[in-house]
Amino acid sequence: MDIPSFLIYRKFLHYSGEPFKNIFRNTILPKFCQFITLLLNYKKINGQIISLPLLIIFLANPVCSYEIAKGSKIGHDLTEMSIEELMNIEVTLVSKEPERYFNTPAAIYVITNEDIRRSGATSIPEALRMAPGVDVERIDSNKWAISVRGTASRLTRTVLVLIDGRSIYTPIFGGVYWEDNDVMLSDVERIEIVRGPGGTYWGANAISGIVNVITKSAKDTQGGLVSLGAGTLERIFGNVRYGGKNDRGLYYRVYAKYSDRDGLNHDNPDRDKYDEWQTGQMGFRVDKDLSEKDSLTVHGDFHSARIGLYDSVSSYSAPYSQILADKEDSYGGNVVARWQRKLSEKSDLAFQIYYDKVNHRDILYDSDTDIVDFDFQHRLPWIWRQQITWGVGYRFINSKTSGLDTSFFRPEDETFNLYSFFIQDDIELVKNRLHFILGSKIEHNDVTGFVIQPSARLLWTPTREQTFWAAASRAVRTPSRFDYEYQNTTFGGLVGGVVPAYSRVIYLNDKPQDLIAYELGHRITFGSKFSLDTAVHYDIIFETPSIEYALPSPHYYIETTPAPAHYVVPYNVDHKLMVKTFGGEISAEYRPFTWWRLTASQSIFYLHIFKDADSTDMRSIDDLEKATPRHQSILRSYIDLPANMNLSAMFRYVDNIPTLDIPSYCSLDVRLAWKVKPNIELSVVGQNLLDNEHPENSVENEIPRSFYLKMQWQW
Repeated sequence: MDIPSFLIYRKFLHYSGEPFKNIFRNTILPKFCQFITLLLNYKKINGQIISLPLLIIFLANPVCSYEIAKGSKIGHDLTEMSIEELMNIEVTLVSKEPERYFNTPAAIYVITNEDIRRSGATSIPEALRMAPGVDVERIDSNKWAISVRGTASRLTRTVLVLIDGRSIYTPIFGGVYWEDNDVMLSDVERIEIVRGPGGTYWGANAISGIVNVITKSAKDTQGGLVSLGAGTLERIFGNVRYGGKNDRGLYYRVYAKYSDRDGLNHDNPDRDKYDEWQTGQMGFRVDKDLSEKDSLTVHGDFHSARIGLYDSVSSYSAPYSQILADKEDSYGGNVVARWQRKLSEKSDLAFQIYYDKVNHRDILYDSDTDIVDFDFQHRLPWIWRQQITWGVGYRFINSKTSGLDTSFFRPEDETFNLYSFFIQDDIELVKNRLHFILGSKIEHNDVTGFVIQPSARLLWTPTREQTFWAAASRAVRTPSRFDYEYQNTTFGGLVGGVVPAYSRVIYLNDKPQDLIAYELGHRITFGSKFSLDTAVHYDIIFETPSIEYALPSPHYYIETTPAPAHYVVPYNVDHKLMVKTFGGEISAEYRPFTWWRLTASQSIFYLHIFKDADSTDMRSIDDLEKATPRHQSILRSYIDLPANMNLSAMFRYVDNIPTLDIPSYCSLDVRLAWKVKPNIELSVVGQNLLDNEHPENSVENEIPRSFYLKMQWQW
């Protein structure tokens, strides 16, 4: 947290008494404007850039908006909810059991269905831009690099991502293919995001954060919905969904969606529009109360995609290296069944099983993965105000791969078994005031053996308006097949203009990446109009991968097979780096009127890397440390206007990324919607409105200004 933010925050705490609340209600708007200005003022940002989003966001200020307030007749779920009601939203991501958002001992952020609708987002990555501490960088039209409190990577390797409790973390490459995993956003109830480790409850790979996309029950999606849209980058997209019930109380829904997205204009004419992509998906959900205590949910999805790719392919024969533009074919499906039994108000059972299949076909390699996962959980009260939650799990993975002579897995096929057990004890030390939560998850897998991930959390609620929490946790990222079975050989040039030379990276890192995290947080509400949420963290990450010379000097040898003879410079992926990170996030929400909502957030992240004394990794430490933006700011406004219209705007400032030569940039997204009838809505969305285009992850791929129109009909 920077000094100006800290001073303002301390001032809020100092004046949190009742006299201040009365002053606060009358004067918070100018103070809030000063607060946002200070957050943005750590960098020299052109005044016109700031004034443009502020003009849009504050066009309905209290001095000139009497007619708007008088004319706004149609309410919306989000603007009608007070701060207190939002703080009472139940979340399940932190402890695997329902708990109030306000009393959650972790840095959690909730993106609601109304947030998604008003943002104009068309994919999960675009929706995640609203969350503090989450870095979303669009690589090209169909790929994103995303991180939570870390350096953004193509596959988001240190974040565990779930859709309705089903992990979409690929066991082959160790991460998430965002372009392959989609949902019908209008059916999303909320997205829960935990910044910080969650291995105690969810297991390995939840190092820096967890994202859980939770869809609505079939009971809450009755009737029909059709939405159609078209635009510049989003060329055409559509969704169809229908929900119903039978005479026995079984609720169901079925859906289908399709999208055709344009490629980007790239600096290299040979790459122009290579990254256009088309996706289709369909699915179902069934919910049934079997009895007063038992409920059953079954849902599934099937997806297919053709995704544009552009990559360099090396070979042992002339021309040795080629740039190829091609299409990746991806398809897959999943089926999930979940049974729950409520034993009492504080005790329940849950059992979940799912099957997931994903198939990829691209330029470098093909992969086919089958996953079967079992999970059982039991929650029960114990002596002296204790709440025990425990569970067991098993996962079976079968993966098959095939590649090129220069890019392959060895062995090509492999099976993997994962066994897990977790237990948590929530001890209420002082009734309704002080909780101590202690827990751990123990896992055993075929590569690293046993892994233990403990955590301890303290939750103190001195008043109904304030919550303090602290946590110390250990989490691990277990190696994927890519980390210890992959080999990639890249053509480097001709020695003497005749003999080809290659660099060869052999991935042999079969040790888990280990993180120790320390966190502090605080939440405070001022009546039903204002809330403030702050979190700071300090993390140490051991066994971080490094790239080491495989041979002593001169570090190369001559290989004669396959012909022709060629030089090889071999490298091994080892684990001789240690990383320390620290930073924090502060977010605020203000409701001056029922028809106007404002949110703002500031994120700060610093990274330091240390090499072992015997490491031969030649990469620049300075470049590694400056591969992520240190500061990010977000300002959002939702306004209900007369004539059944609403206006939404999101302004973002993202700091520069020196390693990638990405300059800092400001972005503005605006959505204007009109309810023609209670069940028909028309909307126009403009994204990245402040410039023609800007890079986010690569200077060769710039994200353009774009627009789209959308119509949605419900019955």
